[in-house]
Amino acid sequence: MNPFAGMDPTIEEYVKANGSTLFTEWAGEPARFFHLPGHPPFECFQVSIKPPRAGRVAVFARSIDTNDGSELEESWEAPVQELSSLLAKAMQAVQVWRNRLQQNLPPSDGDFYVEPGCCLLCGVPEDIAPEIFETGENHCFVKRQPCLPDEIDRTVKAMWSSEVDCIRYRGHDAVLLERLARAGMADQADYPLRLDAPAGLRNRVSFGISTESSLSTSPGLIASVFRADMAASGKTVLPAIFGRKTVWVSWYQNRFHLVRFTDEGAGRFAARLRSSIALQGLAWLVDDWLRTKNVENIHWEATGDPLSGSPTLM
Repeated sequence: MNPFAGMDPTIEEYVKANGSTLFTEWAGEPARFFHLPGHPPFECFQVSIKPPRAGRVAVFARSIDTNDGSELEESWEAPVQELSSLLAKAMQAVQVWRNRLQQNLPPSDGDFYVEPGCCLLCGVPEDIAPEIFETGENHCFVKRQPCLPDEIDRTVKAMWSSEVDCIRYRGHDAVLLERLARAGMADQADYPLRLDAPAGLRNRVSFGISTESSLSTSPGLIASVFRADMAASGKTVLPAIFGRKTVWVSWYQNRFHLVRFTDEGAGRFAARLRSSIALQGLAWLVDDWLRTKNVENIHWEATGDPLSGSPTLM
């Protein structure tokens, strides 16, 4: 029996968000651990998850090798339900270890950076990811590199949302480069996979209703709440006579975009998006709304492309 079965989705989300590889066996026994790079030439860190016991789980972060010979290790323990917060603490610890030798380096030293002389001081990146971006006297800059999955997601969102393409990625992480290519931002990577890679925008999201969610388990009622929330936020929405499970929403010059909710069975629901001019903006709108409703197991994909599945929309 796999002792990690109930925890694997959470572990895999962190592994994928950081472009790492999950190892599932050690010395012939089930195990879960992955590695994170530090600074060249030697640094490497490991995050490992121990099999749960009596409903509790322990997470360890440790250095495998460091440039200055430091031996670094921390551990945390909590109920299995809090695994995500334990992994977040491990990622934060690794980020602190990565930064310990960089106190005198420029804030934007790292994979994500703001192109010099490009910023228009639009304020969008600071609004989306205030812990990552900061406004200087004449431009914004990356004050620290994103590490946690949510931080990486919002940094990518800031890249897409800013008025000019000043935020760039100079790393080599294949997962992140693929995300940028799918979002139509391959040209914002210094080392893209392929500049001519076709964008693969995800237009369908499925999700579960958690016990903490305020949503009802009915597509029509979910649509009703979405419709009301969009109107309350200043968007223009058409009345429900156009379809109880369908919401037509506009945020600019009465250009309407469609969101249709359906019951997928087994306690899961889906929203299908349609927009001829603003699909990505519509997807961010729906994704942000779902996360405020505490839904669980969000899964985005592009229609007709089963290999495009991801917990993030880009």
